[in-house]
Amino acid sequence: MDNIKITSADLNTQSYQTNLHKTKEKKKDYLNNNFEPVKNKVKVNISKSTINLSSVKSFAENSPDIRFEKVNSLKEKISQGDYNINPNVIAEKIIG
Repeated sequence: MDNIKITSADLNTQSYQTNLHKTKEKKKDYLNNNFEPVKNKVKVNISKSTINLSSVKSFAENSPDIRFEKVNSLKEKISQGDYNINPNVIAEKIIG
């Protein structure tokens, strides 16, 4: 008699096929209007501030880390001796 070995891959495949069959049945029932409504629904509300933070994060991730135009412009001003620091402007920007 042959020894039959069941591996975890076999179990995963069987589980996947079972879930796939259940999903297909649910879809068929839904399309045929033969479904029972879900009794325990979870409702998620996303605030506008969360959406805004997501937009800001996306913008920051897609922006370059170095603004080369600004850096090159400052380098040129410094090398020409035309770069002047105004401490009042800096203080105003820090304080707001």
